[in-house]
Amino acid sequence: MLRKTQGSDGSDSFTSFILWWNGELAAGERLGCRRWSRGCGHDGGVMRIQGLTVQRRRGADRSTHMGALAQGVMRVGLLAGRPTAVARKCTAAALMACLMLCMATVVPTSAGAAGGSTLLTSTSAGIAGEPVRFSGKLSTRGARPVQLQRKVGTRWVKVADAKSNKRGQFAFRSTIRTVSTTYRVEAPAVRLGGRKLKVLSTPARKITTESQSGSLDLPTTADQASTISVATVFTPPRPGRPVELQMKTPRGWEQVATAPQSTVGGAKFLVPTEAVGSFDFRAMTAPFNGASAVTTAPRTLEVTATPPTDITPPAVPTGVVATPGNG
Repeated sequence: MLRKTQGSDGSDSFTSFILWWNGELAAGERLGCRRWSRGCGHDGGVMRIQGLTVQRRRGADRSTHMGALAQGVMRVGLLAGRPTAVARKCTAAALMACLMLCMATVVPTSAGAAGGSTLLTSTSAGIAGEPVRFSGKLSTRGARPVQLQRKVGTRWVKVADAKSNKRGQFAFRSTIRTVSTTYRVEAPAVRLGGRKLKVLSTPARKITTESQSGSLDLPTTADQASTISVATVFTPPRPGRPVELQMKTPRGWEQVATAPQSTVGGAKFLVPTEAVGSFDFRAMTAPFNGASAVTTAPRTLEVTATPPTDITPPAVPTGVVATPGNG
């Protein structure tokens, strides 16, 4: 819109207008030229530009944008009804002075560049079922809907909906899936405070799913009434996660001893062998922080009887002749 007024000196003044370049310029930047006047040598009059807003073509660099603006300033003369005089007499120096002043007050309006949006994750890998947190910030300010998405083939599928705060910050909570998954956060196009904000997408982040496993180490044979050392290791390690050593009985698997995982996922046990026979052992690490329990393969221990101690007294000596002494 162009509003034309006439000053007391007979000059034309243009206030609060938007220049449209045959529909070529779309959402971009606002150039705030506030109460600035520049002589253009038009028949002794002065053309004043008090407020100017232009829409920047998507993908255009600043030099291209400023060149279009320069052409637009001359087009103002056409709108004023004096096409030849203003276009010929507004010198290149006058136009460049206008552009330099406008460049100094560039402020963002509608949607910003998607490249400025960020996405962080609380972990890059974990066990299926464990929690994972997503947080980040959009490249534009303002509270708006956002969506956590995961990639399925070439498509993006919704995981959860939320809303960013006034600073464009957002957060999501989810759980690690049974397969490695790539995520992103997308902010759909929305109108906010009279501004139309375009779709924004954060960079993608991959969460790798780690498989659980465990091993059990114990001797294959032992003597009765002795003590054996049993060691187990689980991966990935989760320090403090409970581990049970279990033995198979007619009633099923029963707990023998417990210990927490170390920083490397290990646990050790000392087990007395009280009875003779064949015994099956296994280790199980309990469900923990969303991760399911995992059990090692069973191992068999053969306990044999200890040979009894020989308590038979020695035989009575024979053929011994006593010789009287001299006492």
